[in-house]
Amino acid sequence: MIFLRYSILTILTLLFLNSCKKDLKNSHLKINSLNEIQIDSLTIEEQDSVLSQLFENSLDLKNNQESRAYLIELASFLDEYGDDEHYVKILHRLKTFLTEEKDTLKLGKLYNEFGIHYESLSKFDSAYSYFDRAEKQYQLLGDKLKIGKMAISKASILYDFGIYTESESEAIRALEYFQAANTIEFNYECFHLLGLILCELKEFETSLHYYDKTLESLRYIEQNHLFTPKEITEAYAALYNNIAGVYELKESYKEATIEYEKAFNLENIEQVNPLLYAALLNNRATTKMELGNTDNVLEDLTKAQNIRDSLSQPHELNMSYLRISEYYAIEKDTATALNYAYKAYNNAKRIKNLLDQREALQYLIRLDRTKQLKYNQEYVTVSDKIRSKERQTQHKFARIAYETEQIENQVKLLQIRNRNTIGIASLATLLLLGIVGLLRMKYRNRRLQHQNAQQQADEKIYQMILHQQELSERAKNEERQRIALELHDGVVNRIFTTRFNLMQLESPMHDYKNLLIDELQKAEIDIRNVSHRLTEKGEFKNATFKSMVEDLINKQKNSFDTKFTLSLDQAVNWSLFSLNERLQIFRILQELLQNVNKYSKASQCTVWFLKKENDLVIKIIDNGIGFDQNTKSKGIGFSNIQERAKSISANLTITSKIGSGTQITLILKDFHNRES
Repeated sequence: MIFLRYSILTILTLLFLNSCKKDLKNSHLKINSLNEIQIDSLTIEEQDSVLSQLFENSLDLKNNQESRAYLIELASFLDEYGDDEHYVKILHRLKTFLTEEKDTLKLGKLYNEFGIHYESLSKFDSAYSYFDRAEKQYQLLGDKLKIGKMAISKASILYDFGIYTESESEAIRALEYFQAANTIEFNYECFHLLGLILCELKEFETSLHYYDKTLESLRYIEQNHLFTPKEITEAYAALYNNIAGVYELKESYKEATIEYEKAFNLENIEQVNPLLYAALLNNRATTKMELGNTDNVLEDLTKAQNIRDSLSQPHELNMSYLRISEYYAIEKDTATALNYAYKAYNNAKRIKNLLDQREALQYLIRLDRTKQLKYNQEYVTVSDKIRSKERQTQHKFARIAYETEQIENQVKLLQIRNRNTIGIASLATLLLLGIVGLLRMKYRNRRLQHQNAQQQADEKIYQMILHQQELSERAKNEERQRIALELHDGVVNRIFTTRFNLMQLESPMHDYKNLLIDELQKAEIDIRNVSHRLTEKGEFKNATFKSMVEDLINKQKNSFDTKFTLSLDQAVNWSLFSLNERLQIFRILQELLQNVNKYSKASQCTVWFLKKENDLVIKIIDNGIGFDQNTKSKGIGFSNIQERAKSISANLTITSKIGSGTQITLILKDFHNRES
């Protein structure tokens, strides 16, 4: 069924050929010298001269990154303008360079480019060989998608040569790789090819099953816009054409006609792909003839012939000649039927297509009984040639498969060695990491011991400072009391006595005496006020701890520029708290502020000291990122804070939520009921 064989090129052209072609072309560096060449404005002779000169200039290039990039660009340039001879030579040069550099990825792309090139020239054995080499490179890289692409390319070549069982195996292998890479668009390609293969193997129901899967994949591709509208139309038309072909082989001609009509109902199919449209016309006409309906058959066959002739497609033109011959045979016009059969035979001989020659000879044997013996002999000769060529082809692909297996075995051996190397390296790494971990743990323990010792030393120093401050404050208070007493009992009494005696003294300077008495009374009042202020204790008792807290807040800085604010309730009498209580409050505040600086990322942090009834309430509130209290681990710092709070019988609560900041509250109960 030649019309089935046609569509495999359509399938691969739609998706794979273009995507693979881009692999090499999209990988190159932009070379200004090539981009600046205005080659389209030159004559054919001038273009050939320029391309030849570019090739000659490239021969002096050394193997370096810039040269390889330029050769990739040059290969694409030569391919674009049809210089196949120099294009292939550049690819071989690149192969040498990349092999020297052991660049597996680019070698794979290069071999793929060779395969596509030889496939376009119908040199399928060379194409198969290069696709196989490309696959080996991608196997080294473990690239499942590219391995699958190479497998489907090989499967399509095997199909075209009629090696269906091996083609099926390659297609299934490609499908496994594509499914592993989760690429539905390439699953479509495999399903379609499997449908073609199983049709050739006469497994029609299984073939239709795979065509159903192809249709599902194609609908997914259409919904997700993975193909252009033109490609979608071509894909549906090819699929309907092939499904109809299965029904034809099953002799279900009405169902085949329905599938052909689906293809003709596609929008602009004639303009989108004239060659495919011609195949549909030819095939629908054949189906109609099988149903005994010749209405418009000749018009369809003639139109298909004209399209194929205009597109210079000799193989497809043979199919048109033979179908027209069949039509005239049905119409009992043997002379015209024989004429078209001769056309097909002579054209097949001209293009050296043995399969077309054999099919044309079948028509001639049936139509020209006078030369039946001659055509039978030729038929046997041609059939022998076809069988011989098929055997040669099978042996050739078997040899390639054998070489592939040998290299696969080498790859597996290399993988085993690599796994062993990786295993040894992993064990060595784990051992090294264990040693490093132990050393880090040892270092960390030492650091923690040092930190604990430093913390204990700091606390002792702080206790000594507070104790010294208390002694100093006590001495200051005692000295204030003594001075106040001296002023009140000594100086004030003397001034009073002097003022009283002055009042009793008779003097002609009465006004001046009264002025002196008033000044002495004012001095007496001022000294008494000074004495009273010296005896007041609250301000001086609270000043030291308050100043230490203010100094702590003022010194806070971090990388996210948090603004720290302190609010101290003046009603709090710090003299009611013991030295240890003040020390623990100060240390808790230090630790909490350190956490704000490390983790909060806050722009604002406020510290409150409040007297609430008889309780002291301390709050630290920030507007930072917060944390999840259910998942946040409680480290050493938090444990220390809890221990300090517990040591002074304080209640500690933490409220935080991700994105909503953190609030920490410390409450000391009934401190104001204490006696100073």
